[in-house]
Amino acid sequence: MFTLTESRILAADGIKLAVYRWERKDNEKAPICFIVHGMAEYALRYRRLIEDLDQTGWAFAAFDMRGHGYSEGAPMRMKNIDEPVLDLAEVIHVLREEVH
Repeated sequence: MFTLTESRILAADGIKLAVYRWERKDNEKAPICFIVHGMAEYALRYRRLIEDLDQTGWAFAAFDMRGHGYSEGAPMRMKNIDEPVLDLAEVIHVLREEVH
């Protein structure tokens, strides 16, 4: 069984990114599977998949890319191809800091 938490992380340029964590009630040290959605989606579309994967024993995390879901920014507008990768790296960095 999971506890879903939502938070916001600031990207390097100040854009607020919506971040979601499905933490395990039965194992706070569970490994975390990070899900990255496609360009026409948002992270919470994966809620049912995550619930179906409850028996794996894993915890899950995801974020809404800028301009998607509850993250700030214009949809499908990137300054350059590195922008989503840098956002992903920042989100993973912050989540790792929270775990350690």
